[in-house]
Amino acid sequence: MDSGGRYQTIPRMIPSADVHRFRLASIGWAVRLAVTLLWQLAGISGRGEPSLAARSGEASIDTDTTVEYHPPMSTDEVLEQYEKSLGLPGGFINSLKGDGDDWSFTIKAHALIETGLTEAIRHSIGKPSLDDMLVKLPITGQFSKLAICRELNLFQDSGETEQFVVVLGSIRNRLVHNIKRVEFSLDDYFTQLHQENASEFERQRRCLDLVFGDANEVVEVRGQRVTTSELFRMNARLMIFSSLGMVLGRIHVVTGVARATQSMRETADKLFTKVFVEQLLEERAAKTSEAQAQSQ
Repeated sequence: MDSGGRYQTIPRMIPSADVHRFRLASIGWAVRLAVTLLWQLAGISGRGEPSLAARSGEASIDTDTTVEYHPPMSTDEVLEQYEKSLGLPGGFINSLKGDGDDWSFTIKAHALIETGLTEAIRHSIGKPSLDDMLVKLPITGQFSKLAICRELNLFQDSGETEQFVVVLGSIRNRLVHNIKRVEFSLDDYFTQLHQENASEFERQRRCLDLVFGDANEVVEVRGQRVTTSELFRMNARLMIFSSLGMVLGRIHVVTGVARATQSMRETADKLFTKVFVEQLLEERAAKTSEAQAQSQ
């Protein structure tokens, strides 16, 4: 047994053809689990789903159940699951939309993201020994949670999620170290920023507004036509909250995929080891019986 707990002698004692066949079977089993997971994320669930090739008529795989379609989860349902995964009381995230002040909202929103990123990285890496280090890492910077997410390519969105977190974090840092800013107002902050530095306001708005993004369109609100820039200045908290829900939803999906992948790897490794250990023991028992028979 090596330092990783794997049996180095097994491949030499079991015929190579059997090793190859079992590895292929393990790969096929893992692929079916992965496809099932992706289908479930897309709103389809069931056991024994055929492969994509089978569905297109290129191959046939026997299945003993039918595929049942379920509508994709709503944003509220995703956020409820996110709350449960972090051990938060139900409705905590939605309460941020209107309850409390902007000072509390900004700090809590940032904390939700930071904790979620830690969980996503932890399950993606699959190294429990690094948990303490991950918790202590800052969220931004050269050596940070976001830097790890970037290297692992967890969010395939051209940096949109990272930009949101960075800008929200810069506002949060203005508040968390100074209790005198407890009466902070997001609307006032962005109105002042727009007056003093319109280009910087627009940069921050584009990063924090994932609903309209780069577009500076004219929309109708309660019978009045306003630009998306004006809408953001007048309803900064609501717009940021909407984007927050999108970001937390992405984190939740990434974490779920990583958690399922980690579990699948552990199960496959245990299965691989168990089967070959059993074969090894059977072969040893057969050799022992043969030796005893020859000695009699």
